[in-house]
Amino acid sequence: MLNSISSSYNFVPLPFFFVYGWITILPGYGFLFFMYYILIMFLLLVANNLWHLIARSLIQFKARNILLPIIVYAVIGLPLILTGSFDFNAFCIFYAFIGEYLFMASPLLVLILAGSLLVLYVICRRIIGKFAFREIQTNKADSIVKSGKSYKLHINSYIQPELLLVLRNKRLRNSFTLAIIMLLISSAIVGLLPNYGDSAGRQFWLIYGFGIFAETMLVRIMGNEGNYIEFISTHSNVTLKMLKGKYYFYSAMELLPILLFSPWILNQSVGLSTLVAYSLFTVGPVYCFYFQLAVYNNQTISGNKKLSGKNTYKGRSMQSIFLIVELMLSWGIILGLLRTLGASIAEVVMASTGIIFIATHHLWLRNIYKRMKKRKYQNIESFIVTRG
Repeated sequence: MLNSISSSYNFVPLPFFFVYGWITILPGYGFLFFMYYILIMFLLLVANNLWHLIARSLIQFKARNILLPIIVYAVIGLPLILTGSFDFNAFCIFYAFIGEYLFMASPLLVLILAGSLLVLYVICRRIIGKFAFREIQTNKADSIVKSGKSYKLHINSYIQPELLLVLRNKRLRNSFTLAIIMLLISSAIVGLLPNYGDSAGRQFWLIYGFGIFAETMLVRIMGNEGNYIEFISTHSNVTLKMLKGKYYFYSAMELLPILLFSPWILNQSVGLSTLVAYSLFTVGPVYCFYFQLAVYNNQTISGNKKLSGKNTYKGRSMQSIFLIVELMLSWGIILGLLRTLGASIAEVVMASTGIIFIATHHLWLRNIYKRMKKRKYQNIESFIVTRG
C-alpha cells in the first residue's frame, strides 16, 4: 500500500498542475498560495490512489463489489442530468464553484483532505490486511491454476473464478483491454454515422460492439482452462458450473456496451430500446453460438507468454470461421428483420429471442456439457500436448 502511495505515477499529473498554477494562480495570489495549490493537488492524487486500491481490492475478491465504484461515479455524475438535459458545461461549472469555495476557505479544505486521507488509509489498510490474511490461509496465491481442489472451493460462487482468471492472467487482461478499446471505437463510429433509418453500417457496428467480449474472449473459451483441465475434469459437474460462471460473467459485461453507446441516445443515433434489444440478443443466441466452441476448442492458451510462444496460432482457423459466420449471420438476420418488420417490431423480436435463450440457458449449457464429456479424453490429451 505504501509502495503504491509513493509510486512515481502519483507525480505524473503534477507538471500539468504546475503549469496551470504558474499561469493562473501565481500572478494573482503569490508564491505561497501557489505552493499551497500544488500541495493540495498532490494530496488529492494520493486520495485517488487510495480509493483505487480500495475499489480494486474489493472487486478482485467479490465480483459484485464492482457496484461500489459504479454507484460512487453515478453520484458524482448526478449534476450532469439533474438539470433535465445533458449539460456538460453546467456540470463543470458546478464542481468548479465547489472547488473554488473550498480552495479559498483554506483551513476547511485542509481539514476535509486530512480527514478523508485518514479515513481512506484506515479502510484501505483493513481491507488489504483482511484479504492478505485470507490468501495466506488458502496457502496458494494461484489457487485456480495450480489446484483442482482449490478451484472446487471457489466454483460455487460462479462468477468469482472467471473474474480472478481475467485479473490474474496477463493474456486475458490484454484481450479485455483490447475489447474495451474496440468497444470505444465502435461507439464513436455509431455516433458519427449519418442519422437515417436503419443504416446497415450502424447495425454492423452495434452487433460488433455488443458482441465484442464474445469475439475477443469467448471465441477462445476453454483455452486457458487447458492449463489445468485434468483437475477440473475429475470433479463431477465442475465443468458445467464453470460454463455457467462464464455465461453469467460475460452477460454482466454487456452493461459496458449499453453504458458506452447510451450517450448517442441524445443525438438520436440509437434509442434505448435498440440498446436493450441488442444486449438481450447478444446474451441470448449470440452467446449460445460462441459457447459451442467449448466442445471443440482443445488448444491450451498460455496465461502469460508472448504472442510468439508455443502453439499461439494453432486452432485459430475454426475460431476465425466462427467469428465471421456469427457476424455475417447476425448482421443479415437483423437487417432482414428491420427491413421486413420495421424497427419497432424487429427490436421486439430480437429482445424476445434473447429472453427465450436466457431463460433456457441451463438447458443449452447442459447440452454443451454433455457433448464435452463425450470428447473428454480426446480434448484432455490435446490440451496437455499443446501446453508450453
